[in-house]
Amino acid sequence: MRADRTILLSAAEVSGDAFGAVLARELLACAPTLRLAGLGGPRMASAGVDLVDDITDTSVLGYLDGLSHASRYLRARHRFLRALGERQTSAVIAVDAPGMNLPLLRLARRRGIRTIYYMCPQTWLWNSQTAIRRLARAADTVVAVLPGEAQLYREAGLRTIFHGHPIVDVVARGDIRRPGHEVGNGSRIQVGVLPGSRRHEIERLLPRMTAAVQLMARAVGPVAVNLGVPPSGGEGVGDRARRLLQQHSGTTAEDGVVVRETDGRGALLRSHVTLAASGSVLLEACLLDAPVVMTYRLDAFSYWIADTLLRIPRRLPHYALPNLIAGERIIPELVQADATPERLAAAAASLVIDEGDRRRMLTGFERVKGMLGAPGVTRAIAADLIELTFADGAEPVARVP
Repeated sequence: MRADRTILLSAAEVSGDAFGAVLARELLACAPTLRLAGLGGPRMASAGVDLVDDITDTSVLGYLDGLSHASRYLRARHRFLRALGERQTSAVIAVDAPGMNLPLLRLARRRGIRTIYYMCPQTWLWNSQTAIRRLARAADTVVAVLPGEAQLYREAGLRTIFHGHPIVDVVARGDIRRPGHEVGNGSRIQVGVLPGSRRHEIERLLPRMTAAVQLMARAVGPVAVNLGVPPSGGEGVGDRARRLLQQHSGTTAEDGVVVRETDGRGALLRSHVTLAASGSVLLEACLLDAPVVMTYRLDAFSYWIADTLLRIPRRLPHYALPNLIAGERIIPELVQADATPERLAAAAASLVIDEGDRRRMLTGFERVKGMLGAPGVTRAIAADLIELTFADGAEPVARVP
């Protein structure tokens, strides 16, 4: 491989930054002379990616939420396309974030650059034909992370790579969940609070989570909150989470609740139960044997579109990825109107108090782990991508209408 070959990566969210960083390290391990650049966050930068912009602290979910960051997305898109023209780019790898990445991949493809979708959008779960069409128009190669996803894309004629889910490499399998005390010995119950990485997630979920923790303290005794926030400075999401927690908690150690800050994995590892926004963190909980309750709330307009026009709630048997993978309700799901402090507190308290509920969840986690693959997934993916991108005569996959 020539030393001046470059791959551009595009990650627009905190979780994408984590997955992109692990992939970047493995790509460089396979091809040390390769140059990596693109959109990402601090993890990708530390992994050797030359960032042209960082919008991971502005990631959104929902139509109204996205409008507030339109100018930053346009700036990032401009900088990415400028890098695409200035560098000898051999391939573009998109990491999730379809709103940002699908248009970027289509533009790169028109310029004759190989395009790869890593951590594909989850549209296939509720609208498989739309997912196939969107990816076929944008990506020469898709990297599937679940067996059903891989089968769908292969049968549709898309060039598909599948070795398992990269989450097994993002999460250190040697981590052991040790909350610091056994339930019932008089010490504080450890409760993780993971309100997400997006500003609007935090503003919608954290007050309800905080109220749920207060209810738990009244029901089960003194509680210690492990608040997991992504690292950020200034007015980042971590600062908003801390400010909202102080605003809505209204409690002190004497009232039964104390709070300490940590990262997401630290919250899972230290806690007897965790209240978590929907996302890849639920798969981390499975890998770490950390009991968890999933919750989520969209803005009313976005939920109306998802429910009335897209009919996603009626097409999906579950929301949480571990539940979808297992085909059963392993993790409690409290979404939209069901995401009340009372229901969150009851579901979390049950996993603390009821040994049977906790054991059933951990047994379900074992089934999910078996479907995610073993560590080394990302290295196998990286090796395939290097061979596919730089092998002589490699051609894009045939377009699917």
